[in-house]
Amino acid sequence: MKEVVEALAEVVERAREEFDKKDASREEALRLCREVTRNSAKAIKHAHRGEWEEAEGTLKAAGEFLAHVKRILKPYPELLYSGFVQDAEREYSEAALTLSLVRGKSPPTPEELGVEVTSYLNGLAEAMGELRRHVVDKLRAGLPPQECEPLISLMDEVYYLLVGLDYPEAMLQGLRRRVDILRGLIEKTRSDVASAAMQRELEEHLRRIRREAEESGKEPGA
Repeated sequence: MKEVVEALAEVVERAREEFDKKDASREEALRLCREVTRNSAKAIKHAHRGEWEEAEGTLKAAGEFLAHVKRILKPYPELLYSGFVQDAEREYSEAALTLSLVRGKSPPTPEELGVEVTSYLNGLAEAMGELRRHVVDKLRAGLPPQECEPLISLMDEVYYLLVGLDYPEAMLQGLRRRVDILRGLIEKTRSDVASAAMQRELEEHLRRIRREAEESGKEPGA
């Protein structure tokens, strides 16, 4: 009996050592994933402010943190695919795609970013929300509404690309819900642009009336 217990104790001790290493790797990976998320959010914030150099720098930092996560968790695939890494990949993808799309550049591929394709597609869906914010910011800054149409058309195209992915939720990891939200964002953005166009036309009409009134009130020969 003693030999049996000793043999089992040895197995448990080896397991404890393995669990300790795995748990340490998990804690470090979680910390790094938080850095990925934080830097991705900062990159988007810089992008909306037009601070492109800062945006690129923080995006690069996010990518480096994510690559470190992959190296740490490579021996533990059950942790690598447990969910929190995919969340970080989604945030990083969203930031990278936002930086490209608001400037009209070709988007990076999942392979170039080093992320799973499902994380990439979920990030793409969420990046459309950032495009909406970009449109609204431009309207507030006085951009002619018609100049926002290319971005809205892009949002439309992305919606139709994603809505056709009819697969189980276990494979899509929340994509269907994000696509449903995207449809509403597009309609809301179109409404905002239409309202801005009407407001612009009204202001121009009032300026024209005021100008005509001022001109008609002038003395002949004045």
